Amino acid sequence: MKTFTTCSLLLSLFLFFITSTISVAQRNKNPYKIQKERTLIIDESNIYDSKKDTKRRKLSLKDSVLYGDFAEFVSTVQLIKNPSLIDENSDFNLYSRLFMDTYQKHFDITNGIEESIILSPEANNSLYLIGKLDSMPQGITALLFYSFEGTSIQFTKLVTFDETGIPIAAKEVQYYIKGSLDKTTQEGKAICQINLNQTISCINYVEKEQIMAPQSETIYQIQENGMIEELKIINFENYIENQIINDK
Repeated sequence: MKTFTTCSLLLSLFLFFITSTISVAQRNKNPYKIQKERTLIIDESNIYDSKKDTKRRKLSLKDSVLYGDFAEFVSTVQLIKNPSLIDENSDFNLYSRLFMDTYQKHFDITNGIEESIILSPEANNSLYLIGKLDSMPQGITALLFYSFEGTSIQFTKLVTFDETGIPIAAKEVQYYIKGSLDKTTQEGKAICQINLNQTISCINYVEKEQIMAPQSETIYQIQENGMIEELKIINFENYIENQIINDK
């Protein structure tokens, strides 16, 4: 009887060691299985922070030669009437269509990693200058551009300049029409709105139960140094629900 008990004990110890060895090996192979609720610590250096992205924020004209007539050019640009809503129903005949000569002279802008800031008006692309914002800080010019790439509407871009035409900051206050995968329905869009206080709103819409309702609004304001600051984001989740209820 003692022999049987001893054998059973030895067998149990053997199986325990074998199981432990396999378990440890699996843990070493896939350390994330050690603890399912494990908290991942992410190094801050791996998190993108646009405020620290100095290379992208550094804008410059591609042609280093300053032509000296930027102020004269800007004096001919119309002011944007406020409040102004720019959407798919806008009459683009009211805007100034820009061509390559003007683009290369004033608006061929790149950042520190050679990314183009404004879509070039060539091939199937179209570029429009909507106008300039009124009541800007001293020495700051803020222009609003509208770009088409091919046959699809891409975006509205706000760009600020100093008195000599050197670009300071750019912000894509997005405008787009988001289509479904089958390209038969519209799932969302965003529009650009110039407010009475010279702030700019980007209003995002989503399609929900066949209603295109505003989801959120991001408000931008131009600072004294020409930088474009995001003031706040307003969410309209309750608005969407109320719209659906009221339309039923």
